[in-house]
Amino acid sequence: MMNRFIFSVFLLLLFWGAGGISFSQRPDFNDWRFESQRPEIAPMHWVDQRHTVANSPTLALAGAGKAYANGYWLTTGEVEANTFYEFSTQFQCDRVDQISRSILARLL
Repeated sequence: MMNRFIFSVFLLLLFWGAGGISFSQRPDFNDWRFESQRPEIAPMHWVDQRHTVANSPTLALAGAGKAYANGYWLTTGEVEANTFYEFSTQFQCDRVDQISRSILARLL
């Protein structure tokens, strides 16, 4: 088990396609919200103006030394049937064990 579990995830989701969320321009994070199962396990979270991608702010999470920290950023958008969408995510992490189990991007 890690003594110190601090991670930062910088996400910039790029959605292309008619009827989708278009971040080909500067993303609007007003539509994003942070969620966690319980306040006790929520990581620190913020819109990071210091770490940017293409001069746009990023969404950040930090575990603050808690191995049990669990939370995520969420947004919704409309999709249209028979339309092609492409999703791309960029992230940077530090001191994260099992990255493929700890950092996930999901479409529901």
